[in-house]
Amino acid sequence: MWVPLLLLVGFLHMWVITNYDIGWSRLFRLGTYFIFFLYFIVQSGWKYGRLLAIFSLFLIRDVSVLFYEIPIAKTIGFLVTIAAYSLITLMVFKKIKIFVRTSLVFLFVVVILGLNVFNVLYLSEAIQPGLDNDLQLVLFILQGAIMMIMALAGYLYHDRIRGKLPLVYLYLTLSLVFADLCGLAAYFFEFKAAFYPERLFYLISLTLLSYYAWIQNSKTVYEWESERLEEQSLL
Repeated sequence: MWVPLLLLVGFLHMWVITNYDIGWSRLFRLGTYFIFFLYFIVQSGWKYGRLLAIFSLFLIRDVSVLFYEIPIAKTIGFLVTIAAYSLITLMVFKKIKIFVRTSLVFLFVVVILGLNVFNVLYLSEAIQPGLDNDLQLVLFILQGAIMMIMALAGYLYHDRIRGKLPLVYLYLTLSLVFADLCGLAAYFFEFKAAFYPERLFYLISLTLLSYYAWIQNSKTVYEWESERLEEQSLL
């Protein structure tokens, strides 16, 4: 069910991006998100406060994107994205052990830190013309740091526990990272072709977040391979 629907919605978004201006593309993005948000409310109600907060923050972000050229809207967009990524990270923070125990983990940590250094030293200067004030620059750097921490949490969570739920979480964090990076290239570097992968990764992240919520709501107990642990909910 998920894959055909995702392909159909993805095709519609590609068509809108190709044939309409960025304003209509943003509006169509918001409409799509609102459908996902309603689906979450219908299936989960108000039971999962942290997931509800994440969905709500992303909704505020998509509304702010409609008015992204207005300074206050851009600032709000940074703030709610930072809050949403922080909450996503906190969902598994108690489940991971942050220490370097294999060369692969060490390599991943080095790559994450390297990307953030690159983000601070190079990208912050390159995107300054697209920002309105110093506060937005600080928020941009902070968002990059939180995004990398979120990706690291996803990797460590899956590396430590394995199983279906950690895998969904890992794919969710990676799709959010790639959507952000493609959006950065499309908007701030004016590489218009990047709007296509940005939107695809965005839709994948929405699908994975909805699937993650569905797993929580299904009350299915997953037995994790690496430590033979069981869990009904992370919340």
